[in-house]
Amino acid sequence: MQIRAEDRISSLQATVTIISMIFGTGILTLARVATDETGTPDAWIDVILGGVISLILGYMLAALSRKYPDQTFYQFNQKIAGKFLGWLFSGIMILYFVGEAGYQARSLAEVLHVFLLEQTPIEVLIISFLSVSTYLVIGGINPMVRLFQFLLPLTMIIFVLVIVLSLQNFELDNLRPVLGRGVTPLIKGLKATALSYSGFEIMLLLTAFMKKPVLATRSVFIGISIPLIFYTALVLVAIGSFGTEDLRTMTWPTMEMTRAVEFPAAFFERFETFFITMWTIEIFTTFVLFYYFAALGMGQLVRKNHQYWTYGLLPAIYIGAMLPQDLTELFTFGDYLGYAAYFLAGVVPAILWCVVFIRRKIREQSSAR
Repeated sequence: MQIRAEDRISSLQATVTIISMIFGTGILTLARVATDETGTPDAWIDVILGGVISLILGYMLAALSRKYPDQTFYQFNQKIAGKFLGWLFSGIMILYFVGEAGYQARSLAEVLHVFLLEQTPIEVLIISFLSVSTYLVIGGINPMVRLFQFLLPLTMIIFVLVIVLSLQNFELDNLRPVLGRGVTPLIKGLKATALSYSGFEIMLLLTAFMKKPVLATRSVFIGISIPLIFYTALVLVAIGSFGTEDLRTMTWPTMEMTRAVEFPAAFFERFETFFITMWTIEIFTTFVLFYYFAALGMGQLVRKNHQYWTYGLLPAIYIGAMLPQDLTELFTFGDYLGYAAYFLAGVVPAILWCVVFIRRKIREQSSAR
């Protein structure tokens, strides 16, 4: 299945897409997850280290995909590892995308149910979300990317505004002492913070749609660096505002930050409602691309148009969204998806790179004889 001319995207659009994919549920939960795992005010250091790990893995993904322009991971991994392993890796990725889509839909429904639509059943929220998303996914990747490009600046302005306005509650003493318990807590918390950057693994697929695949490494570098800066600032301000102990008891700490914001002379009330609106848009962008790449994978494996699978995957995504029984199970589900993301972003590309290297050495030895 060839990439259509109308589906081509620029390097800037690829960068915007990566940023949009990383921003998601992690915006609301990262501060709690990071401080809960480290147990110290040094959680912000782990956020930086997790971002650096993601940058390394992202570069590896982009460099591998760049070697096979116009081909997605579903196509070129079979050429490298053979049909059996290729189908296996592709199947894992499709299941991961379906799981991520279900997780994002359920997370959105839970937040809206708590903060905005208390009387609306979660099932209704999820079905409504799936219905709207399907309309966009049917159109292909280009309409989605153009929407991301339009919405991202707006959401970034709101997110930055949340951080800046939250500084009124910031206390520097909450960040002390730095490395008071050494590096052991950092090692313990690194797993959680690294998982918060999941989403950049779409580079295994996104590169095939780029007009200039040679710029894939630059796109992934910028696309991860911006969330790294934002996440670090977010966790720093959250720790400074609430302290480590209080943060560990908050389900959605960023929402608590927005609720604590006070505008001078009551210029603006219930700022959290405005923030939820922007966050809903960001979750929407994340969801539709996971949904699209799952359908695309099924289409490329069986050589059918992805639109057929856009409808066919709806029940699977809904089941995935309703599988967790409560928030604890939902967060556990998210952790498992994070492990799957790093398996696909780290282990699988490493295997493929090893196969490419071995084949190159064999060719060089054969040509030298």
